[in-house]
Amino acid sequence: MLQNPTYLKIILDNNQNVEKNKPNKFLKLLKKISRKIIPLANPDFEDKILETNIWLIEFDNENIPVREIGMNNLNEPIMIMPYKNNYGFWTDNNLKLEDFKNGFEVYEIDKDVFENNWKKFVKKDYS
Repeated sequence: MLQNPTYLKIILDNNQNVEKNKPNKFLKLLKKISRKIIPLANPDFEDKILETNIWLIEFDNENIPVREIGMNNLNEPIMIMPYKNNYGFWTDNNLKLEDFKNGFEVYEIDKDVFENNWKKFVKKDYS
């Protein structure tokens, strides 16, 4: 169990474009990363990564992402990672907490928010 984990919420505007039909910087980064890790790293969720509007991320004591939850625009968890045969999107790269704070608009959340969404997905997945 982690001693003092940090939990962040990142809200993405996947429809935000600098120019019409020109993806924003995040979507370019997302596509570049996803090409490298999909489908081998996340075979069950490859189609869900680009549908994710909200990410909840748990960081360990060394500020490294260890678990993540991808959520849709209805605030419902649509994937959790690592999970089963899926390594993760953010957990399978070299970014640290400061990189997220410097590169995205982030909000700190309580552990309970993260855990409740994690359990909600697991319950739905096995129902």
